[in-house]
Amino acid sequence: MKKRRVVVIVEYKNLSQCQPGLKYLKDDDFVEVIGIYIRNHCDIETQRLLKRLTEQEIDVALIGGNCDQNLPGYSDAYLRYVLNDKKIVVVGVAFEDKAKGKHAEPAVFTIVPGTQVIYREGDDQATGQNVVFTGQSGFLRACMFAIKGKLPKIELLEFKDPTELTMDEALDLASQ
Repeated sequence: MKKRRVVVIVEYKNLSQCQPGLKYLKDDDFVEVIGIYIRNHCDIETQRLLKRLTEQEIDVALIGGNCDQNLPGYSDAYLRYVLNDKKIVVVGVAFEDKAKGKHAEPAVFTIVPGTQVIYREGDDQATGQNVVFTGQSGFLRACMFAIKGKLPKIELLEFKDPTELTMDEALDLASQ
């Protein structure tokens, strides 16, 4: 089995929730961790980091955020539709924001829409529900998936131009 080349991008405040997963990555013989990056915002520095990563041979980017931080979805969209990258698979983890008392589940909604972020694994056999990568245990499972899971082929989506309406057309449609 070929070693997977992985990067980790998380907020500093979520780093403690990554500890078991980071230890797993450190001890696994089938992974090469290229870098661990602290990013607290979706900003120009994050864009520069993502650009640098596309210039390297990276298989997976493990990216975590919480409900105030849409880093996984933002990164995936930037990689795909600005940088046209089809090789880096983004595995997203939703973290709890303990300082604000927010549970991890709302963070999932910042990952999913319109992206190709892998944010869950298979189905829970007992419940039939998808198991979402959330919190500390979710980051560990995401690390396991990044090393041993079947990575999907990235497809760039085709987008339609927005529909332009006049004010009267918009009001007419809104009243239907």
